[in-house]
Amino acid sequence: PEKAVVSETPRADTGRVPVQQRSAAVAGPTGLDQVWAADPGPQGTLRMRLTLNWFDIDDFPADGSASQFTATTLALAWTPIEYLEVFGNLRSTSNTNEGDLPTLIQTQGDFTVGAKGGYFISDSLAVGAAAMVHLVGEPGRGGPLGDATSAELRALFTTDLMRKRGIPFRFHFDASYYIENGEAVYADRPDEPSLIQEWGLQAGRYDRLMLGFGFESPLHRYANLYAEYRIG
Repeated sequence: PEKAVVSETPRADTGRVPVQQRSAAVAGPTGLDQVWAADPGPQGTLRMRLTLNWFDIDDFPADGSASQFTATTLALAWTPIEYLEVFGNLRSTSNTNEGDLPTLIQTQGDFTVGAKGGYFISDSLAVGAAAMVHLVGEPGRGGPLGDATSAELRALFTTDLMRKRGIPFRFHFDASYYIENGEAVYADRPDEPSLIQEWGLQAGRYDRLMLGFGFESPLHRYANLYAEYRIG
């Protein structure tokens, strides 16, 4: 019988950061913690992240008040094709503050879904864009409140010196605009909500421009050193 000859061509080096170093941000897309990377994760990869936030602070969000805040976020992201990443996350929060009534405010079932696209326009510079929709759970009920649906648009830039130069350094710039409709959760209240109530409900009254900066240094295949700063 004839022997079949199979020719295997080694896959070209794409210059991507190894899969182990493409972690998910809190919301799900690849990035740092709050700042996102412009380039999606490797095609065919799936990411999951569970985040717990907690703090206890005086004079926040108003002078003379003290907040104890806890939040949990479960996020999933998938890269179905090379330049596209889709994601979603589910978030719940709990805030205790003796400075106003009710002293305990909880949110449950806040859901976000979105997509991010990006690619390298040069050996080390990637550009990207993202859009997401935020569905806010209606207080006292199990489903989302349609009028409180908010949206966010992001422009993303990443400089990656790992790709061609082998230097363990990636810099990210993240600019976003948040279209806030969360105030609908207290639209039936007779008075304006206090800052404490607004923070506890995680529902603002104003659109926001957010700017984020961050860097990461993949010093080991299973560990990254990173720092970030985000302001609105």
